[in-house]
Amino acid sequence: MTQRKKRLAWLALVVVVFVAARQSLPYLLRWTPVRRVLLARLEYAFGRPVQVDGFDVSLVRPRLQANGITVAEDPRFGQEFFLRADSLSAGLDWAALLHGHLRFVRFTFTRPHLNVVVAADGTWNVETWLESRASAGNAAARGAGTSGRPRQIVVNAGRINFKRGADKQPFALVEVDGTLAPRDRGMWSMDFEARLLRAGVSLQEAGTVGFHGQLPEAGALPALEPGATTQQASLPAQFDLAWQRASLSDALRLLTGQDFGVRGSLEGSLSVRGPAAKSAAGAPSADESAALLSSGLGAGLLRWTFRGDLRLSGIHRWDFPLRPDHPAVNLTVEGAVAADRSLWELSKVTLDATRSNLRANGVFARDSPEKTRFRFLSSSVHFDDLFAWYRAFHAGVADGVALDGFLGVDVETAGWPLRIERGVLATDGVRVTVPGVTKQWQLSHAALRATPQSAELSPVVLTMGDAGGSFRLTAKSPPKPGTPWQVLLSGDTERVEELFAGAVALGLKNDKAWQARGTMHANLRANLHWQGIGQPWSAAPTGTVDLEAAELRSRALALPVRLARAHLELGAADRRIRFSGAQFLGGEWSGTMHATSHANPPASTALPIASAGPWDFVIEVNRLDTAEFDRWFAVSPGVVRGSPIEDGQSAMRFAWPDAFEANGRITVGDLAVGRLRMKNVKAKMSLADHNVEISPGDADFFGGKVHGNFRAAFDATPSYDVDAQFDRVDLAALTTVGRTFADCCAGKMSGHIQLTASGAGPDGLLESLKGEGTANLVGAELRTLDLAQSRDAGTSQTGSTAFRNVKAHFTVDAPEIFFDLLRLDYGGQADLVTGYVTFADALRLTLHHLDTSPGDDTAATFERVFRITGTLGAPQLAPIPLANKPR
Repeated sequence: MTQRKKRLAWLALVVVVFVAARQSLPYLLRWTPVRRVLLARLEYAFGRPVQVDGFDVSLVRPRLQANGITVAEDPRFGQEFFLRADSLSAGLDWAALLHGHLRFVRFTFTRPHLNVVVAADGTWNVETWLESRASAGNAAARGAGTSGRPRQIVVNAGRINFKRGADKQPFALVEVDGTLAPRDRGMWSMDFEARLLRAGVSLQEAGTVGFHGQLPEAGALPALEPGATTQQASLPAQFDLAWQRASLSDALRLLTGQDFGVRGSLEGSLSVRGPAAKSAAGAPSADESAALLSSGLGAGLLRWTFRGDLRLSGIHRWDFPLRPDHPAVNLTVEGAVAADRSLWELSKVTLDATRSNLRANGVFARDSPEKTRFRFLSSSVHFDDLFAWYRAFHAGVADGVALDGFLGVDVETAGWPLRIERGVLATDGVRVTVPGVTKQWQLSHAALRATPQSAELSPVVLTMGDAGGSFRLTAKSPPKPGTPWQVLLSGDTERVEELFAGAVALGLKNDKAWQARGTMHANLRANLHWQGIGQPWSAAPTGTVDLEAAELRSRALALPVRLARAHLELGAADRRIRFSGAQFLGGEWSGTMHATSHANPPASTALPIASAGPWDFVIEVNRLDTAEFDRWFAVSPGVVRGSPIEDGQSAMRFAWPDAFEANGRITVGDLAVGRLRMKNVKAKMSLADHNVEISPGDADFFGGKVHGNFRAAFDATPSYDVDAQFDRVDLAALTTVGRTFADCCAGKMSGHIQLTASGAGPDGLLESLKGEGTANLVGAELRTLDLAQSRDAGTSQTGSTAFRNVKAHFTVDAPEIFFDLLRLDYGGQADLVTGYVTFADALRLTLHHLDTSPGDDTAATFERVFRITGTLGAPQLAPIPLANKPR
């Protein structure tokens, strides 16, 4: 046989063997004895019962694969599986195979699920599993060296769940990919990357977690020898954990399950080295804190060293756009922790911001809280970095606001929870730039000193640039724990408008609310109560505030309210305001107001009147003219007067803060409504929810009296309701206000009227006017027409007509007044008049002359019918032809 034929024969034999093996091995792996052997090997490897759906083998790349593998859990940690994977693939050790040994050295887990459980006593299932594996194979591992160790373990698309007892935690690591590989001296190298998950929470940018480290294999930690006082150091472990590309909001949702409304970016890292025994040479030096010397982190105690970094940037409120000046901080923590996590030594803590840094160190003793000590130290905390946090979470802060100055910090704490042993916060001064203020404000040198018994702020003086004034602030905390801070504020300024500009720039009040100019004197006291992180301080100010020669402006007003003097008293439970010489709506106002303070005033309050209520008031006005409303209440540019303004509210709506409620009495010496005049108006008035009600009100009205109710609702479309009774009004005096009917009538008039109107401005009100009423005149006289002669002559005759009595019922439907019944009683004769009069004084009336006894219309016969046109000042009477007479 030639050499070529031999080669072909061997090749054919190999192919036949390969095909035969490929066809027969699956059946062999399903054979019960073989399957039992493989399961036993797996159970020995895992130290737990193992279930496998089936085995398979690959001859191209010789590998044994276990499909649907499940490793049972120790019953102490529950009944759920310890490890489950879609498949476990094992690669052969060819060198061992050539020596007649079947050994697998490369393992690949596909989609494994690992349950990490901590029992009630703090024991971890992974920890006990590793210890059991170490005790089972420690001797063999030491004897065989590295020959029996896997060379590589690969994890693809894994998941790690966490449980506390039987309760599954919402956290999980998903998409876990990585490798484990042995290194020299019993060490393992681990490289993994995973994504964080929290059940029930939608996460968009939770970031990725990377793990890189070298850990000793199970059994590498030697046991403590009997009688030994120092535990031998195990092989040093080290690992690095990195959290990258995470959003702050998702990180908070991941950790707490809640959205706190905070946005930003987060990255972090943690490096851990150990464990190692701390020698005496490594103990803290004598000049370190006494707490470190007595903390128990002494020689011989196993400890881990660590370094952590946390980087936050672009921190802001959820509804704010991202700005380049939003806060960014880097936190670095270096230290050591005892192996049992009972003692933590933080040797170096650094917090860095854009222009600030803060350092800290200390010891935390879990089992001895009294040994816990910390110290915080810095000489360069910039106020603008602190203000950046305020800007990032407070709406309405102007772009130009800036603080220039540094704060020094030296604080020592003891115990847990932290208690201040000694603390000082000090500054050499701060320069404050506020848009709209001509010159920088200056804050003087200040120091806040704290002891376990009390704290006190040295006097702080705020000098307001060119405003010609300053304010002095002091504060102290009494010795009794939990008592509020006592704060005193006093000062004055001749330009209170700069205070308002500062409040607007800081977002403390809306620029659409009130502004003020003038001189202010203040003397206030407040108790500050700590309420928590969300709203840290609540204040209950008391004292006085005085304004002199002031002007109050609002975007709702086209003209300023000039105020001669106002005095505000802030009591512990009430507010009192006295004012005089206020020029508003064409009159001079003076009076007093009183209210009970709100426990929690609305955050949007713009004036002290809105921080309390409802208010009681007594107000006097010498003169009030409704025509002034159009001059005083502003309408936005481009908006037609009488229509809702741009934000859907009427111009009048801005006149009262949302929380303002008031009830009281008002007296008006002279009230002008168009050409109508009312004197000595006295009424009860209430204001609430943008409504004004007068019920009841009395006034002198053209020689008579008027009594009634008035209601105005300043909604998107203002509406008005009037219900009034008038008594013995002098008609001669009333008609003097008419342009076309002056002095046309005389007599004493009594009656009742109801009117409704809506809209803004005189034109809008007149166009919507509706109502009805009755009137009764005694001693009435028509001075522009002699009705008797006019009827006889068949044409208008100048002169006058006296009536014994006049009764009328009318309805108002703009622009006409309709008379359903107007009876003119002469005594033995009477006239019935129907028709209407327009608001322009145009007459469209029909007169029926009756020959009847007074009050008996049933026996009346129509002698004649006339039409009356023209105006009240010049009425025109003409007979109606017989064919046109009403039947």
